[in-house]
Amino acid sequence: MVENTIGCRRLTSDEGFSLKHCLVKLPQNQPALSFEPGTYIVVKAIGRRHVAFLSDVNAEEQEAEVATLQPRIPSASGVYRWRENLETFVVPLPHIVCTVMLCDLGNNSFKFTDNDITRLKQEGV
Repeated sequence: MVENTIGCRRLTSDEGFSLKHCLVKLPQNQPALSFEPGTYIVVKAIGRRHVAFLSDVNAEEQEAEVATLQPRIPSASGVYRWRENLETFVVPLPHIVCTVMLCDLGNNSFKFTDNDITRLKQEGV
């Protein structure tokens, strides 16, 4: 495994690690991000970036409960929609890239604000 990475097996018969998490620390001059439930975020999960709704934050465990919109980032149309099943899942706080504002287009459709589009392009998201 890579340095600063922790892994675990789901079953004792697993040959390799099925869950992996990078433990890279933030640079000292970069402030820790704070997140409030009820905001939209960009989250890196399963090696891809997604727009998600932050429903709960567990500061003690350093994880958050999120519900993702589809498709993943980047979207060819720039429009994101809620999934048919509003299933939530837990992600480590370091996997949250940033907060974003979404414009409601109606009919279950959302898009980034112009300011966030510019900011995300500059940050390489």
